[in-house]
Parts: sequence; structure tokens; C-alpha cells
Amino acid sequence: MALVAACISDVLDGYIARKYNASSYVGTLLDPITDKIFVLCALSVLYIEGKMSLFEGGLFLLRDLSLFLFSLVLLVRNKFQTYEIRAFLSGKAMTTLQFLALYLVVGSYPVPELIWVLMALLGISTLYELLVRDRLFVHNS
Repeated sequence: MALVAACISDVLDGYIARKYNASSYVGTLLDPITDKIFVLCALSVLYIEGKMSLFEGGLFLLRDLSLFLFSLVLLVRNKFQTYEIRAFLSGKAMTTLQFLALYLVVGSYPVPELIWVLMALLGISTLYELLVRDRLFVHNS
């Protein structure tokens, strides 16, 4: 039940912020941080209960690793302070898959291999999408 409530509140929060143009810089930072905390707590509990392997948990965290690496690129290029944080397509798809997989695992349903494969691909493509979208892979003189 907590998983469903978290999913619904996350969707409603984003919808309300967009519809009423009620987003803020702090909210833009806090929303993904709270999402990460929730996912880490859920993964920890599922691992401790033996419902999820470390490998499967790692697939959940691939996007976060990509975001961390992207943040390092921003820091190295001195663009971290001026970078405009915004949603991206692979991130939204990954969040959807994460909630679906968590729902299945919590309900003791088998998670189709396709979901794990898509999570791996989306996790890796996140870094690529961010670098391409913001042209940070191009050397600027």
C-alpha cells in the first residue's frame, strides 16, 4: 500500500507542479532526492527479506550511477552551478519501470526479464541522453 501511495503522490506532485507552474529550484532538487531515498529504503528492505538480489538492486541504481557521473562531468566542466535541472525521457521511463518492478517484487510476483533488460538499457542511456542533450561531450574551446 505504501508503494502505491508513493507512486500516486509522485505522479500528482509532478502534475500539479506543471499544471500550476508551481515548481521551484528547491522542489526540483528535493523531488529526485526523496525519490532516491524511497527507492534505497525499499531496495534495502527487499534485499534483507531475500526478495531481491544485489544484481537486481544494482539495475535499479544504474540510472543513479549515470546521474552521478553526469554530475561529475558538470563539475569538471564548471557547469554544475548553472545547469538547469529538468526531467528527461529515459528518467521518466525508468521511474515507471522501477515502480512496476517494486510492485511485482513486493507482491511476490515474478518480474519479467524484459523489465530488467529495459532497466539496464535505460540506466545506461540516461548518461548518454544527458550528455547528448546538453552537448557536454563536445569539446568547447
